[in-house]
Amino acid sequence: MGFLWRTIFILFLWTPQVWAGTWQNLALGLNYQKIETGGTVLHAFKIDPNQYTIKPVMALPGQINSVKTMADKNAALLVINANFFDEQGKPLGLIKKDGQVLNALKKVSWWGVMSFEKSRIRIIHTSEFADSAKVISALQAGPRLVVNGITPKIKEETSPKTAIGLTHDHQVVIVVSQSFVSINKLADLLSQPEEKGGLGLVDALNLDGGSSTQIYAKIGNFELSLPSYVELPSGLGVFNR
Repeated sequence: MGFLWRTIFILFLWTPQVWAGTWQNLALGLNYQKIETGGTVLHAFKIDPNQYTIKPVMALPGQINSVKTMADKNAALLVINANFFDEQGKPLGLIKKDGQVLNALKKVSWWGVMSFEKSRIRIIHTSEFADSAKVISALQAGPRLVVNGITPKIKEETSPKTAIGLTHDHQVVIVVSQSFVSINKLADLLSQPEEKGGLGLVDALNLDGGSSTQIYAKIGNFELSLPSYVELPSGLGVFNR
């Protein structure tokens, strides 16, 4: 094997590959995709907000729970971890559910808000958020991973990740990593067009990650459970309308 071909072969072995599958239809307006990238597996769900309700879920009063417990108790199709929380298990940042503010907005410069409004869904900087009756549900975390189709400068950090974003046609995409992933590589993957192996998001928000990262989904015959030893005060759920 000549020098050039040896070089190409070595680069092929060492260049991180993204293996994106096709979307698997689980139900009307709800699709799933498994993505392998940089030694980790990402689980992605694409949800039509016209077909499903997406809103925060809370642990049982005075408790912290797994996302599976929250899914079971709330009859949700899918629940992921969402807000950050303190050592006492109190959520940090805005949680608004069904028009009621359950936890106050926190003024943190690098956080954003996902706002589910009557006529649209937005991911915006915390400073841009103004609560009103048109905001049905909302949650706050950070940093934003994609802003108007562009990945901003983000301090590098590697851990398990949970993220949520929006496509150009207003579909909601949830992504959970099965193990450690670079936050900048994740942001790039979220923003890249689907034809290049990405998810084509125009806006995306990083949720609490690390040991908090977890998901439980039960949609028809499909079931996915990525548990954690950490239990949570709140999550984000997907529900039948």
